[in-house]
Amino acid sequence: MGGPADQGGQGTDNFYEAPITMDNQTYPTCEHYYQAQKFPGTDEESQGLHERIRNEPNVGKVYGLGQGSVHLLRPDWEHVKAFVMYTAVRAKYEQHPEILQELLATRGKIVAAPSTSNWQSLNGMILERVREEFRPGGPLISERRMRALVKLTSEYTADAHGGRGVAKGVGITVCDTTTCDNSSSLTRSEGEGSVRRSCSV
Repeated sequence: MGGPADQGGQGTDNFYEAPITMDNQTYPTCEHYYQAQKFPGTDEESQGLHERIRNEPNVGKVYGLGQGSVHLLRPDWEHVKAFVMYTAVRAKYEQHPEILQELLATRGKIVAAPSTSNWQSLNGMILERVREEFRPGGPLISERRMRALVKLTSEYTADAHGGRGVAKGVGITVCDTTTCDNSSSLTRSEGEGSVRRSCSV
């Protein structure tokens, strides 16, 4: 876990120390922000864990802190976790323009560092989405691929009709399996739960 992608420099690592300020709180890395958001409760135990994660000086311990206390985990975590990481990564590049230039210098698919579950794939898609959103003059990738990246890294709400997820804010419904007319695929499967969404682009 951790480590830079195949292009874009050290800043592509979620463990890279580039503090981000979100909701008037500062987090040393994207990983700090991501793990802390698992526990948004207002009770003393949740707030204490959130602050312990946020202030942990050793980023290597942050992941472990986020894996316990399942009873405090926000119930919709499986639906929002990719979007939470996207939010952190976007903030990192927005607040640290010096590393943004390295990301903007990349082209094509970004292969993130090996990680748990399907996070290598998700992290690569998040980096690609952020790059294209910040690219002067607009995205260089196809509209279809851009829409797929947004789908797979957005926040989802449950839909009562047939096991679908609705991407909030982008007006797209993503079924359990979506088949397009191109052979290459992007897949988002949840390692911590049973939700699976996929789209071929």
